[in-house]
Amino acid sequence: MIQDPDLGRVVLIVDGLDECKDDDREQLIKFFQDLRSTAPLMKCILSSRTLGEIEISIESAMKKTGYYTIFKLDDCSLKNPINIYINQKQLELKEIHEESLDVETAGNLIT
Repeated sequence: MIQDPDLGRVVLIVDGLDECKDDDREQLIKFFQDLRSTAPLMKCILSSRTLGEIEISIESAMKKTGYYTIFKLDDCSLKNPINIYINQKQLELKEIHEESLDVETAGNLIT
């Protein structure tokens, strides 16, 4: 199926590599390495907490394919987008529910 040229571009997203057992993780990484040669239109996004052994495994496997990029997101780079999202959701909730809330409760919503 993934080799079907009529399928077009497919993006496969896998989160939580750090939650896999070591052997399972290595098998997954090998699968993605092999997938690159058998399904060139498929793009894979692998997500994991920062663990040195995972990064080394991915770099080692994907260097053989000649195609990979590692993005590192830490708490500092995520703090601002997360705060923007939370503030926006708070505003939306306040707009939706402010009319039905009593004055005391509505005043406690942070904006």
